[in-house]
Amino acid sequence: SNTGGLLGLLLNNCYLLMKGLPEHDSILDNMINNPDNLVVILWPDQGNKGSSSYLSLDDVRTTLDDKNVVLVVVDGTWRNAR
Repeated sequence: SNTGGLLGLLLNNCYLLMKGLPEHDSILDNMINNPDNLVVILWPDQGNKGSSSYLSLDDVRTTLDDKNVVLVVVDGTWRNAR
């Protein structure tokens, strides 16, 4: 349904990147490895399963400090996203 394309129309500072395109992979790599960024991946809740790698929205808000938030939203089927 290409719902990811709607984000580019609705949000400022939104980048639509496609996995496998070298230029897009480079942009995402730079965003992820920038220490000024807090990278958050939108993923369905798995009940935390005891993992400390999951953050709630409140955790993200308190972690922000002066960081930019990079929200990674995977647009595809869950099978493809895994």
